[in-house]
Amino acid sequence: MPRLLVLIPLTDADRAAPGRHFDVLYAPDVQQRALAVAQQGGTVRAVLTNGTTGLTADEIDRMPALALAGALGAGYENLALEHARSRGIALCNGVSVNANCVADHAVLDALGPEGFLVNVSRGSVVDTAALADALAQGALGGAGLDVYEGEPAPPEALVTLENIVLTPHVAGTSPDVRAASIRHFIANAARCFAGAPLLTPL
Repeated sequence: MPRLLVLIPLTDADRAAPGRHFDVLYAPDVQQRALAVAQQGGTVRAVLTNGTTGLTADEIDRMPALALAGALGAGYENLALEHARSRGIALCNGVSVNANCVADHAVLDALGPEGFLVNVSRGSVVDTAALADALAQGALGGAGLDVYEGEPAPPEALVTLENIVLTPHVAGTSPDVRAASIRHFIANAARCFAGAPLLTPL
């Protein structure tokens, strides 16, 4: 079985599915990650990460057998895409797998003339400083953010405001979505190793 390096925390149930298709090397924290890449990077054929955790160019260079890097969710902002492409590494994400779950999370009947901003996509699409100013000055009625710049720590400019609700990037996470995201990655990986087009290439 090809070796899969998992760089994100997974529940025991979520780890079971990849374990049926890969030799899983589980390294969900900084120390385990560095050790795994340094000691076993040469054996890794696939990496499972997410947009926040990412995968660096240096790590890619330490994995000469790497054929696929996948982001579990839709985001991929911290994956070294161009470097991976220059090595011929296939790239995929879990776009649309959690769309319904994210939509269910969003603070819609509340939208209206008072002007509420709701962001359940990526933290980078909202200018945090501008949002904080607008909320503090009353130019915007309120905001609800499930994602924000500098995750996992919420921006200091926002945490003291009373007209904002912050949730810790949970809109797209449910047991069903996590399982579906894992299955989606496995399907992409199976296609990659079979020489077929990926379902959701980057």
